[in-house]
Amino acid sequence: MRAGMRMKWKSDWSRRLENSAAQQVGKARAVYAATFGAPEQPGRKWAWAARLAGWALDTKIHGIGDGAEWIERQLREIFGKDAEYLIDYYHLLEYLAAAAALIAPGKQKNWMRTQKSRLKKGQHKKVVAALKKEIEPETRPDEEAPVRRAWRYMTNRPNAFNYHKALEKELPIGSGMIESSHGHILQSRMKQNGMAGTIENAEPMVQLRVLRANDQWQLYWNSRTAA
Repeated sequence: MRAGMRMKWKSDWSRRLENSAAQQVGKARAVYAATFGAPEQPGRKWAWAARLAGWALDTKIHGIGDGAEWIERQLREIFGKDAEYLIDYYHLLEYLAAAAALIAPGKQKNWMRTQKSRLKKGQHKKVVAALKKEIEPETRPDEEAPVRRAWRYMTNRPNAFNYHKALEKELPIGSGMIESSHGHILQSRMKQNGMAGTIENAEPMVQLRVLRANDQWQLYWNSRTAA
């Protein structure tokens, strides 16, 4: 089973909506979950989505996230130490692209092509080494040091770049499933022009949108009728 969670949408209400999904390998159907709140709350939603998607004791979990420490921590707590965890490949490329503009001006595409090849061959340490050689002086502010930021991002997560292993197993290396759900499930309703509100009012709407996306609408109405 593959499972993904990433902190994605900065809402108009100045807090973040945590969006997650789970999908059994070989199955077209994905199960979605979302909530506002502290890390343990999205973690419980992630577990719920995984169970609905078919998570069992012997299920191998392939998780993808954007690098936030709490995401991997929740993955380990919920799915156990044997769960695999990857940094979203395309999220990492954003860091590298920013660094490329400084390292190889005018030749960014060639530099990026080399790093992409290394990453997909399991040579992420070579990418780290290439960044380290070009790190900006310590006197330069962090916001003006894209190479340093990319280098630090990778060195702080040394075991989360095994893209070659995922590709060998025909598993995803990016969180496209999350990005897709974020758009058609949530933003299409929650982020329209002129909309504003509170977390308390938004949370019920989020849960209704998730129920609809997971084809649980009738189940919801049945429970309301029974109540």
